[in-house]
Amino acid sequence: MYYNKDKKVIVSKSFKTASSSFYCFLKRNARIGEFALMNQHLTLKQIINKFNLNKNKVIKIVQVRNPWDYVVSSYYWAKDQKTCPQGYTFEDFIFKPSKFNWQKQLDFWDLNYIDNFIKYEHLENDIRAFCQTHDFSYDYLSKEKGGIRPQISYIEVHTPKTKEYIQEIFKNQIKTFNYEY
Repeated sequence: MYYNKDKKVIVSKSFKTASSSFYCFLKRNARIGEFALMNQHLTLKQIINKFNLNKNKVIKIVQVRNPWDYVVSSYYWAKDQKTCPQGYTFEDFIFKPSKFNWQKQLDFWDLNYIDNFIKYEHLENDIRAFCQTHDFSYDYLSKEKGGIRPQISYIEVHTPKTKEYIQEIFKNQIKTFNYEY
């Protein structure tokens, strides 16, 4: 979570969107004293409430990711972190409860709060554009987490049932962020 009072910019730290990598980038490149930076997953709405901000007077940015890919990444992360019951299949993860609630991402991708977004699929370019727009120097983007998910496409994991379900759950985000299966 990043909030720059002078520049009136907030960035939410959403789940499974390389937000930890972006957080470390901001930590390295933001000028000390001009911002609040916390390694916490907070929605844009939560940040606005935490700092008692006027929603219409700040630029609200979030990182996004193809929803089908996001859910696959969440599944492998939850298995690794033991927040998904042992033996759960991908379909179980989608349709049965677990400690990792993948649907909470809807709160982070709340279209009523987003002014701009950084796409996981264009991460480096979008962060460079963020830097140019918000007067940051760009040095490099490190990969903070990874290696948990097998090197497979989300298409190989989804079934027709999960594909359709995710498409329905994230239909507004898929349209807004221009994602396709």
